[in-house]
Amino acid sequence: MTAVAPGSMHGVRERGGEMIEVIAQPGSVVSNRTFSPPLIGGAPRGPVGVDFLAISFPIISYDGDVNMWDEVWLKPFGRSVDMVVDRVPVRISFLEMPSGPWGRLAFNPARWSDPEGCSFLETNELLPALSWGWDLVSELMTPMESVSEARLKRIDLGRDFTVRHPDFFIRGLLNGPHGPAKEAVVWHDPDGSGALTLKLGFKINYVRLYDEHVKRPHLAPYGTLRFEAQCGPKWLGRGGMRRARDATPGRLQRLTMDRWKWSGMWAWSPARRRCSRACSDWRWVTA
Repeated sequence: MTAVAPGSMHGVRERGGEMIEVIAQPGSVVSNRTFSPPLIGGAPRGPVGVDFLAISFPIISYDGDVNMWDEVWLKPFGRSVDMVVDRVPVRISFLEMPSGPWGRLAFNPARWSDPEGCSFLETNELLPALSWGWDLVSELMTPMESVSEARLKRIDLGRDFTVRHPDFFIRGLLNGPHGPAKEAVVWHDPDGSGALTLKLGFKINYVRLYDEHVKRPHLAPYGTLRFEAQCGPKWLGRGGMRRARDATPGRLQRLTMDRWKWSGMWAWSPARRRCSRACSDWRWVTA
């Protein structure tokens, strides 16, 4: 593991009345006095999207048939079941807490909208996807509240973009400036088919940048990088989202861009300026 000094950079500028996201030219220093064109091999392929969702909620009762559940916990008492519905993996569980029983739903809503692909779920489709999962919950337990009142436990947000040399780009960002993080490391993720991955952040709240082509070669073209922000309650609260009704498209997009800027993954180290000029295209990317 390599320690990275904390830092931050501003990556949004105004041009022609529009707010433009700036991804720094390799080796350039972004400041308030100078402007640098972005290092990116093309515009992002698609908008900000959702890749995972987990909620919790108080329940009145649950199915007591032990055959309906895969796992049983004793301290605290609880049960969980993993299922695949319409090719979407889903986990439903509950725990007996001092305040009463609580249920939990976790699944990837992107596979609800695109079962065979690797795209994100569009932010305006999050509540319809959540309603689909809520119907599965209702078959195993009786929630005390409506789906809009469910507490948000985790949302994974992200977007894709392309570069010419993915490995070089990812490794070059490790020692760049970013917000405070307990962990900053580059490794080949065994859970992602060995895709080179840069991870910054904490135990629950962190961001990743990885080679999507290596992870899904039959779906993502060469040069595709995926930026993901795993947002737990702390980061979701930062974005003004505590309950399902708060997860509006605008808030989800703003939180994604906030974490993108915090990560510093749009900036390159000055030490790599000369050797990275040859592999860069410079384009504007609308935020």
